[in-house]
Amino acid sequence: MDKVIAKRIEQELTGKHVRDWLIESVIDNGKSAVVLKGTSGNLVGAIKIFDPDLVEKQGKDSQLARIDREKGLIGKHHKNLVKIYDGGLCADTGYCFIAMEYLEGNNLAKDLAKVSCDNICGIVRKIASAAKFLEDNGYCHRDIKPENILYKGGDDIILLDLGVMRPIEGSSLTDDDNIRPFIGTLQYSPPEFLLRKESETTEGLRAITFYQIGAVLHDLIMKKPLFDNFKNPYANLVNAVQQENPDTHNNSISPKIRALAANCLVKDPAKRLQLVSWLDLLELSSEDKGFGELQQRIKSYRIAASCSSLQPSSAISCEESLKKIGEEILECTRSRCIASKLFPRFLTTISDVDKEEVSLEVAFRFEKDTGFGLNSFLSLFVEIKLVDSSAEVVSVGIAGFLTENNFCDRNELEFEFKKVLISTYDCDLFSLKVYQMICKIYDSTINKIVEPLTSETFSVCF
Repeated sequence: MDKVIAKRIEQELTGKHVRDWLIESVIDNGKSAVVLKGTSGNLVGAIKIFDPDLVEKQGKDSQLARIDREKGLIGKHHKNLVKIYDGGLCADTGYCFIAMEYLEGNNLAKDLAKVSCDNICGIVRKIASAAKFLEDNGYCHRDIKPENILYKGGDDIILLDLGVMRPIEGSSLTDDDNIRPFIGTLQYSPPEFLLRKESETTEGLRAITFYQIGAVLHDLIMKKPLFDNFKNPYANLVNAVQQENPDTHNNSISPKIRALAANCLVKDPAKRLQLVSWLDLLELSSEDKGFGELQQRIKSYRIAASCSSLQPSSAISCEESLKKIGEEILECTRSRCIASKLFPRFLTTISDVDKEEVSLEVAFRFEKDTGFGLNSFLSLFVEIKLVDSSAEVVSVGIAGFLTENNFCDRNELEFEFKKVLISTYDCDLFSLKVYQMICKIYDSTINKIVEPLTSETFSVCF
């Protein structure tokens, strides 16, 4: 809304009533409305007055339909979602309005720099909880972004601005007749929403929500707005939304959190839904529960010895993305194993890329050493598969085998890998996951004896 129009509306309405709300002062104005502070009995509200010229241009019926959607949440409260009190067409003033809870504080966009790394997970969990509440009540927000999140300090937030919200069922109330203009914030919207090719299903709208929560998470990680370098000219931003994979790498942030942001921002909504679930967002934590105890248990099996690695020379660099990924995961995981001093001597190998499956295998072979509680030879095979080259989505599977007298021969084995991770690629995340699975499998094999005790037989230990 033009500032001149906003000022005129403020002067016109201050000291007067908009329906039951006595207007006291201005709070702010945005693109489509001015927000005024008002009271009604004991309630203090933020009264959004919509630009009359814009209402006329877009159609009063459409605006009132959007307001009615928001009014559908009256009496339905969530601690991280702004409360809706009233709305409609004020007969006395002629303005379309929505009355909501009055809240003090800055929006998250203004306070990104103030958010500590320790509070990121809590903020995302609360945004997700509010968005899930909307979905459970039959709505999709569609405009989740830092500017629409009130930040109250720590990890305390309130999700605001339900003006672009739509019902999951009843698309006739969503957009203008059969016209499907883009109504939202381009910078924080996924490609399918920008192009209005989103699936009008619970899952299709959920994919938009996941993307937008991931966009907020990106800003919290990187301390700058998504696609900030592509905002001008406008065409650059349109192209970036469709083609650019945002950078989420910040060494001070847990790789699991970085990967979640990247997974949410995958361009393809179907793949996005494969990579992200409500549980990932609602239970986001930078820590892996129980893993510290697992390492301590492995350490307790040791009698004495220090760990050294027996490894072949480094694999020759390859131009193929998957080969590079495999080498990085292998080297980083190997370094974690050595640094932990939890394991006996071990060998590592990496296979060539299977061009048909777009996959390769890395192997970790731990020598039998009773001083470490390992009574048999342990061979672990890790399958690394490139699922989507454009988004660099990678999956990891693992399998383990015990043999008595020597390492098992991979060429003689037929088995299925247990999938343990599928995500956009982040070396820290993947090497940590492989290391954790090595610890888990190793822990399960401690003091086990293979029967019958021949080098030709093996037992699956995972």
